[in-house]
Amino acid sequence: MNMTNAIAALDDGPLQEEAIAEYVAPLFSRVLATDRIYLANHSLGRPLDRMAGDVGEATALWYSKLGDAWDEWLAEREAFRSRIARLIGAERPDCIVPRTSAGQSLRAVLNALPGRPRVLSTRGEFDSVDLILKQYAALGRIEVRWIEPDERSEFSAGELAREVERGGADLVVVSLVMFMTGQLMGGLDHLALQSDERPL
Repeated sequence: MNMTNAIAALDDGPLQEEAIAEYVAPLFSRVLATDRIYLANHSLGRPLDRMAGDVGEATALWYSKLGDAWDEWLAEREAFRSRIARLIGAERPDCIVPRTSAGQSLRAVLNALPGRPRVLSTRGEFDSVDLILKQYAALGRIEVRWIEPDERSEFSAGELAREVERGGADLVVVSLVMFMTGQLMGGLDHLALQSDERPL
């Protein structure tokens, strides 16, 4: 089963363990064939079975077309943007800006903001994002305010919104899923709408 068929087989409701085992796990059969427990879910998460083939296809184009390989590589990048836009409900593919890592993306945004921007983030962000924010703050490039977890070690979009109201923010850096705990941050859509409706 390929990725398109696997996604089509899943319904629109919450993911269920049985559906993941039936439709998603087979896409990772090579790495799941071992007895290792691997919980990382970031840039070095489990590779899909088709990853080796995709990388091989890209390098084969390089061997066969040399400089002209860029035509097909760039066409695939645009197809990727379209797929991600559909997946997250973005209005247009050009809303999607691929980067090699979250850290690279964050640096690009921080470098584009004028002056000494006010950044609001949480103590639960991924290590590389956390490190970049602290380094920019140490250099005086940004002003950072941190949201602490509650007594259950969870974060709240409502607390982020209240802190935006209290002190303003030029940029809010927050994860949809907290990598240390797996907490799903609900309410971020309302925070984004709040940010769109008035200047921060």
